[in-house]
Amino acid sequence: KFLDDWSADWTGADVKAVLSQTAFCGAVHCHGNPDNRLLADLDCNGWPQAGRQTALRAIRRARAIHICGDQHLAVVLQHGIDAHRDGPFGFTVPAIVNTIYGRWWHPADERPGEQPRTDSPLPWTGDYVDGLGNRLTMHAYANPGNRRDERQRGDGYGLVRFRKSRGTIRLECWPRFADVGDGDAA
Repeated sequence: KFLDDWSADWTGADVKAVLSQTAFCGAVHCHGNPDNRLLADLDCNGWPQAGRQTALRAIRRARAIHICGDQHLAVVLQHGIDAHRDGPFGFTVPAIVNTIYGRWWHPADERPGEQPRTDSPLPWTGDYVDGLGNRLTMHAYANPGNRRDERQRGDGYGLVRFRKSRGTIRLECWPRFADVGDGDAA
């Protein structure tokens, strides 16, 4: 009820965003170490699907971005509700410290999903179904490199810049030790 009312009420709002604890889908394959594959992550709030779908429909009606954390892996995806690419976009920001529990996006078949991004250097973009049966379209992810190297372990922070005058939202994922003032050179 709250999300339905909120999605319909635009009083004083130009853009909308939903902040949640976690991602509403399993956008992570490996947990703790690269060899520990988890089929269905119940910690992602992607189950039960009825509640997930209801929430995503309300978020879609509001034309809102979904911003969350808790998954220890930065990703940008589009939720699928009834079909791939019919739901809101989601941005999972990275953990500020990722020393204990790394996570990776690494499909078991090591193949891109359907309709992968042709402009991406990342090998595993496109349409996928998680272990709970939720549709998602992976656009970007920031897998850790050498987790013993503090500059490669995947921790950092996310910035979301709303340009209300243009109706755009810019998602930024920064390494923990980056100086945002250095811009793209960071």
